[in-house]
Amino acid sequence: MKKLCFISFLLIAAFTRLHAQADTTKLEEYCELTTTKRSFSNKVNVEFDFGEGKKFGKDNPLKDETGKVKNFDNVVDAMNYLGARGWKLVTASLGVASPYYYIFRREVLK
Repeated sequence: MKKLCFISFLLIAAFTRLHAQADTTKLEEYCELTTTKRSFSNKVNVEFDFGEGKKFGKDNPLKDETGKVKNFDNVVDAMNYLGARGWKLVTASLGVASPYYYIFRREVLK
């Protein structure tokens, strides 16, 4: 009986350690989506900031997996793009006038 308890204790300790190590390999990334309304149009300008020291937008376009420049017709289109890539909306800063800011987060492995 003592052997069974000892083996159970070792298995539980090993499982707990493996589970704790698996959780430490996850990191959180953040993205800021900034939108500004275009003058005399229903469309918006969209900029992404992934924290890399540069913004992806009008001057530095975001490219898809095939290398083509990705254009967005509206805010929902840009949000769907991020959502399809695992990003979750954290907060939105909506004021009376643009620009509007949206913060997204996702978990990635190291």
